[in-house]
Amino acid sequence: MSSGFDDEPEHFLCPGYQGVIMAGTFELFRDGGVSFRFRLKGPDGTVVAVSGPFSDKASAVEGIDAVRECAGTGLITDLCPPISPKATAFDPASTARAA
Repeated sequence: MSSGFDDEPEHFLCPGYQGVIMAGTFELFRDGGVSFRFRLKGPDGTVVAVSGPFSDKASAVEGIDAVRECAGTGLITDLCPPISPKATAFDPASTARAA
């Protein structure tokens, strides 16, 4: 679906979703001409995730397939340290005293 310009990326629509705006877009690219990588962008263009390096394009595409398969069913593992209740509690009286 390229216009023929070398600097323009090819875009692929998912079968059955012609013209429908998807939740995100995977971009496959070369990292300094050495490795293949992909990034996931949100509808607003924000980069949501970037892959590690792949030695060939086919492996990078397999990585995209794996992310697509796991994303909807992946569990969340919280590795953040606990937050004390005091740090998160809002006390209106304390703001009134400060005023």
